[in-house]
Amino acid sequence: MTTFFEPGHTYAARVGWPGGRERFRFICESVATDPETGKPRALGQHGRLRTADGEWIWTPNPRTYDDWQGGSWTDITDELKTTEATR
Repeated sequence: MTTFFEPGHTYAARVGWPGGRERFRFICESVATDPETGKPRALGQHGRLRTADGEWIWTPNPRTYDDWQGGSWTDITDELKTTEATR
């Protein structure tokens, strides 16, 4: 179990977590220390599922330590690798 987002990993926030439907995703690109709080801050891309065609829309969006503490994040990095390998 990790203590914060890890660079190179993709996370899903789910409804009724951890096994529920995905609400959105976060791809962590890097982790730095927030100069104001001294806590970790993750930089990366926020993804939301476009309902019209099922494609993911990505926008830059940092995540704070408080975001992580919400507890609804599931690391789906390995799951995505498995899915891509079977295509």
